[in-house]
Amino acid sequence: AASLPQNLGSACLRLGEVRSRIQEEDHLHHLVQADSGESDDSVDQPATFNSLVTEADLDAAKNRRMRWLSQICEYWPLKRLAAITDDDVSTILKSYETVRSPELVNKSIPTNQPRGKGRIILAGSGPGHPDLLTRATHKAIQSADLILADKLVPAGVMDLIPRRTPVQIARKFPGNADAAQNELQEMAIAGVREGKTVLRLKQGDPYIYGRGGEEVEYFRNHGLGDRVVVLPGVTSALSGPLFARIPPTQRDVADQVLICTGTGKKGKSPVPPEYTPTRTVVFLMALHRITGLVGELTEYLETETPSKEGEASSRRMLWPRSTPCAVIERASCPDQRVIRTTLDKVVEAIEQEGSRPPGLLVVGRACEFLNKPETGVAWKVEDGFTGLDIMDSIDLSAA
Repeated sequence: AASLPQNLGSACLRLGEVRSRIQEEDHLHHLVQADSGESDDSVDQPATFNSLVTEADLDAAKNRRMRWLSQICEYWPLKRLAAITDDDVSTILKSYETVRSPELVNKSIPTNQPRGKGRIILAGSGPGHPDLLTRATHKAIQSADLILADKLVPAGVMDLIPRRTPVQIARKFPGNADAAQNELQEMAIAGVREGKTVLRLKQGDPYIYGRGGEEVEYFRNHGLGDRVVVLPGVTSALSGPLFARIPPTQRDVADQVLICTGTGKKGKSPVPPEYTPTRTVVFLMALHRITGLVGELTEYLETETPSKEGEASSRRMLWPRSTPCAVIERASCPDQRVIRTTLDKVVEAIEQEGSRPPGLLVVGRACEFLNKPETGVAWKVEDGFTGLDIMDSIDLSAA
């Protein structure tokens, strides 16, 4: 309790008041809709606010302010929550009442601002531990005029931001990812045209499922391509397995690594990789649909037609359900967790142990090279992170 930031109790009360106000206002809104002949049956906040919402899901736009509040409580660092202000509360209450169009945003940007001074920095914040930042990204954090951060940027990294620096955290929740992405991009353009250095802070590496390429293209299309700098970050796709004692490439075990997404654009299922005995596969953004992913890896899809009699089979090799795998959550953070199991048990393990996003799934024989399975044990859970403790005793300044 002593390690908790001051004023956290009062912040909890304030957030509770915000929640009550949202419920009351939404309830009144639904009553008005009912009186006017409109109908909307979404009043309560569902327990699955962080689940996948597909393009066809008609409920994606409902309860958006309550989802945003839930995401704030889940992802904001405790220090940031403890320092929440009346202005923050107003922003939460007004979230998504209106949709800002690109035309309105562009009209609000003064055209007489000096061009050539502002710039945009896309930087990866690494997997979680602040010591894993590059020096370039750390310099950008200390010198930026405005920081636009993804909600999964680790708390330890957010704590490095100077208190004087304005910060906007992406208002991303299931069903609103594209709108939140556009909002940050528009804010970045507005900042650059005002002559500011805007830091677009992303988790991991900007180009490894970080939509960094899309953002660079967006800024180019708006005539700002020459003012964009991209800084690499340590991706969890490779550092996560390392902190879980999994060597993705190991002689005589695995000679290749494949990085995949478990969820395609708009929630669609990506093409599953075929089984190769010497391959390690790392799936990002996959745990929320782990049942479907395991099914796609171990069973043929309906679209995969069997080969005709007498013809060589062209169907992909399926993954044996006994293949070792590991779930790695919040890699390099103090609450890192690793679940070691096999493909036939991983769904049951996650259902029983729960999920702590962000996480990834590693599949392949390399998972067992340094972590021999225990006989009769379906899965093993390892909590906590101590991978960099030895560094605390080293005086780097003396070196």
